[in-house]
Amino acid sequence: MTRRIGWGAGALLLLAGCPGGPAGLDAGTHPGDAGMSAPDAGDPGDDAGLDEDAGPACDTTCDPGRRQCDDDDGAVLVCQEVSPGCFDWTEDETCAAGARCVIDACVPCDSPVGTQAGLTVTVEGETRTYFLHVPPAVTCEQAAPLWVHFHGTASDSPEMAYNLDGTIAQAEAEGAILVRPRSRSSLEGGQTVYRWDQNPGDLERNVTYALALVDHLKTQYAIDPERIYASGFSSGSNMTSQFLGEPTSPFRGLAPIAGGLWTSLPDIAQDPETLRIYAATGYRDYLNGSRRTLLDHLDAIGYPVDEIVLRESGAGHEQYDWHFAELWDFFARNQRPAVAVTPGDWTEQPTLEGGDSVLAVAPAPGGDVVVTTAEGGIYKGPTPAALTEVARFSWDGQNLAPPGAPVLSDVCFLADGTGFAVGEGFVAVSSDGGATWAQGAAIPELTTQPAFGVAYLNGLGCDETTLVGGGYWVATRSTNGGLTWSSSQITFSGYPAQVMDIVKSPLTDTWVAVGSYTLGRSTDGGQVFDEVGSFAVAQGWINQVAVDEFGTFIAVGDKGKVLRSDDDGQTWDEVPTPEEAGDLFTVAVGADGAVAAAGMHGSVLLSLDGGQSFESLDTGRDAFVGALWFGPDGTLYALGHQGAVLSQPALAPND
Repeated sequence: MTRRIGWGAGALLLLAGCPGGPAGLDAGTHPGDAGMSAPDAGDPGDDAGLDEDAGPACDTTCDPGRRQCDDDDGAVLVCQEVSPGCFDWTEDETCAAGARCVIDACVPCDSPVGTQAGLTVTVEGETRTYFLHVPPAVTCEQAAPLWVHFHGTASDSPEMAYNLDGTIAQAEAEGAILVRPRSRSSLEGGQTVYRWDQNPGDLERNVTYALALVDHLKTQYAIDPERIYASGFSSGSNMTSQFLGEPTSPFRGLAPIAGGLWTSLPDIAQDPETLRIYAATGYRDYLNGSRRTLLDHLDAIGYPVDEIVLRESGAGHEQYDWHFAELWDFFARNQRPAVAVTPGDWTEQPTLEGGDSVLAVAPAPGGDVVVTTAEGGIYKGPTPAALTEVARFSWDGQNLAPPGAPVLSDVCFLADGTGFAVGEGFVAVSSDGGATWAQGAAIPELTTQPAFGVAYLNGLGCDETTLVGGGYWVATRSTNGGLTWSSSQITFSGYPAQVMDIVKSPLTDTWVAVGSYTLGRSTDGGQVFDEVGSFAVAQGWINQVAVDEFGTFIAVGDKGKVLRSDDDGQTWDEVPTPEEAGDLFTVAVGADGAVAAAGMHGSVLLSLDGGQSFESLDTGRDAFVGALWFGPDGTLYALGHQGAVLSQPALAPND
C-alpha cells in the first residue's frame, strides 16, 4: 500500500517555555498559579485569613530550577524555594566583564566568529574534534540558532567533507552557528575510516559527544534553545536519527539526508509537537532502504505526519544545497514545498491509481508504454495518460532494505518482447511484451569487492538481444535474455563507478553509461566502457542519458547540466540551460529534434533543435519529475511525484 506520510497540512510548532519572555516568567507559569496567596485554613470568605506570624504570602511562583536573565542588571536568576512552599527568583550568577546574560546563562561577547577548523573538546576523557563556522552577524546581544551537521563516511578531515560550502552558505543566510563534529574512526583496509558507527558502541558514545558539544557551545555563544537543529548525510543520517530516541535531546528538528535509520530505536522520546523531521533520500540512493526503515519506525509509533516532510527525488547518493534550504524552511518557518498547485499551461492527467511516484517509462512492443514506480508498481497503457496497473511487487529486501515494495528505477525490452524492470537488487521479468510480470532471479554481484550480495542496479539498457546494467560499483551484461550474466567494466578514475543509466545508439554498436562523475563509452557490445573527457570530473552526478533517431546522445545531471554528443559519444559539449533548470534526473527524446529534460522542483526543459538549446516550461509545482515521454503526436508527458501525470502539446520546430 502506498505510504501517505510527508505531504500533510502545515504543522504548528509549539515552543516549549512560557509566554512573555523573562519578565513574563514571574507569573502565570502554571494556569491558576498567578497571584495566589498561601492557603488559609479558615473560612474562604474570611478576609483575615492569614496568621500575622506566618510570614509574608507567596506573591511569586516559578518552576523550581529554571533559570532566566534579570532585565534590570543582566544577572542570571534561578527559581528556588525561598520559604516552605514558596518559590521565587533569586540571583545565581553575575556575568563577568565582557559577558552578558542571554536567555538563561552568561555568555562571553568576545568569542571568535568566522571559520574555525580543528577545534577540540574533551568528552568522557576523549579528545573530540569539530569544525565551527560562526557568521559575523552572530553576537552576544541576541541568541542565534545552532545547526549540527553530521558528516558521511570519509577519511581525512571528515567533518569538512561533503558540501561544506553549501552548509556554510546556508548558515550565513540563516545567521546560524554551524558545527560539524568528527566521528570516531578505525583502520579499515589500511586506511583510517571515519564513520558514526565504525566501532562497537560508537553510536552511544557519539550521542554523548554531540550532547556535550551543544552544551559546550552554549558556554561560548548565545544560542536559542528553540532553534537547535541537526542534519546528517549518509552515515550521518543514521547518527541524526539516534536523537529520535534520546530523552535529553536539545534538537527541535532532525534531517536525515541520503539515508535514514539502520539501528533499532526506542519509542520517540520527545513530544512530536516540539520536533520536526525532514527526510530526503533519492530513489536511486543505495541507502534508500534505510529511509524506509525510518518511515516504518515513524509509522509504527504513530508519529504525526504534520510534523514530517518527506522529500522525494530521483537522485542518487548525494546531498544538495536545496536540502539545506528546505530543512531550514521547515524547521524555522514551518514552510513546505508547494507540491500540488495549478499546473500552469499543463493539462493535469489522471494520477496513477496507486499514487506511486514514477521513476521510468519505456516503449513496449505493440506501441504501448510501460511505467515503473518507487513502490514496486508496473503500469501499462497506450499513453501515460491512460495507464493500468499490471503488476505490483514486494520482496524480502535481500538485506538491502526492509521487506516491502522494491524501487523499480528502470525498464526496457529486448527485440523479442522480453521486458526487464530493475531497481535496488530486485528484478522483474515479462515474457509477453509487458502485459504480465514475475519476479526474476537476482543478478549476481560480479565484482572483486562485493558490497550488497546482489547487483544493486539503477539503470538497464536493452538492445536486440543484449542487456547491459549498471549500479553501485557494479556493471553487468547478458546476451541470452538474462539467463546468465558476465561482468562489464565501467569506471571513474580507474575504480568501479556508481552508475545511473545506460543506453545504446540505434545506429551503431556504441553504448553510453553515466553516473557519479562518470561518462563512459563502449564499442564492444557493452563489455568495457572507456572514460570520456576530462570535463566529467567537474560534473558531479550525470543522472540519465538518451539517444535520438539520428544517434545524438543527450545526458543530463546536477545543477542543470546538459551534455550533447553528435559524433557517436566520442566528444561532448555542454549546452547552456536556463538558470531555473535545477538538478536534472531524466531526459527523453522525440521526433524531429524534440528533447525534454526534467528533475527537481518541477523543472522541465524543452528543446526543438536536437538539444542545442533549451527553454523552461513551468509546471507550477515544486515536486520532482521522475520520467518524461513524447507521444507519437508530439505530446510531452511529465510523470513523477505520487503518480502525477502532466501533459503539454509539444511545439513544432520554429513555432
